[in-house]
Amino acid sequence: MSHLLLFLAGMVPALALLVLVAWRMYAAEPAGQHTGAGEGALTVAHLLSRVERERSEVESAGRHALREDVAARIAAIVGAV
Repeated sequence: MSHLLLFLAGMVPALALLVLVAWRMYAAEPAGQHTGAGEGALTVAHLLSRVERERSEVESAGRHALREDVAARIAAIVGAV
C-alpha cells in the first residue's frame, strides 16, 4: 500500500508539470521576439538595408579613409607652397 502512495505522490507533480508544459506550448499566447509581423517588426528588406548602411559607414570611416584624408591634406599643403 505504501508503494502505491509513493508512486502516486510522484505521478501527481509529474502530470501537473506535463499539463503546464502542454498548455504553454499550445494554448498560451505567443510572447517574445518572434511573435509576428506587427508594427516595428524587422523584415528581410529592412535588415538588408541596415547591413548595407553599416557597410557603407565602415567603408567611409575606416582606417583607409583616414589615410586618404591625410594624403589629400599633404598634397594640398605641398601644392600651396
